[in-house]
Amino acid sequence: MNVRIGVWAGGDEDNPKDTVEWAGGETDYGDGPYTMSVRSLRVKDYSEGKEYAYGDMTGSWDSIEIVPGNSTASKTLNAPPPLTASQRWNKLSPGAKIGVGSSVGITGIALIALAGFYCVRQRKAGRRERAAADLAFESERKELSAYQMQMSKGGFAVSSKPF
Repeated sequence: MNVRIGVWAGGDEDNPKDTVEWAGGETDYGDGPYTMSVRSLRVKDYSEGKEYAYGDMTGSWDSIEIVPGNSTASKTLNAPPPLTASQRWNKLSPGAKIGVGSSVGITGIALIALAGFYCVRQRKAGRRERAAADLAFESERKELSAYQMQMSKGGFAVSSKPF
């Protein structure tokens, strides 16, 4: 079944005078665009068939044939809504709930352990990097000290002002 709804201009000048009057007067199309809000829609299929077959392309209602059988649209429209997550949880057996809880707990513990392992590994790498930087700094400090000593002992132009 295919249902289509739309706005109908009851005040259109081509409609009968009584219809235009019922609609509140002529429609002023310059005031558009017009919108429509539908709060609810109820559709009832009174046919006894499962679908329609169109015999030709004339558009005449005489050319439409009802194919006998049960409509699947009725089953779909009247089916109960799907269960919510809490309703599905409440339908689980106690053993299944324990299994789900255990799985979530084990997964959480594994993630925490993995994060801890990663943090410890990063701290160790940081310590090694800091030790290497300290060694490089100490080596450069010793080299600078030796250079300053050499310069102060002789022959190099050294300023008496500190750096």
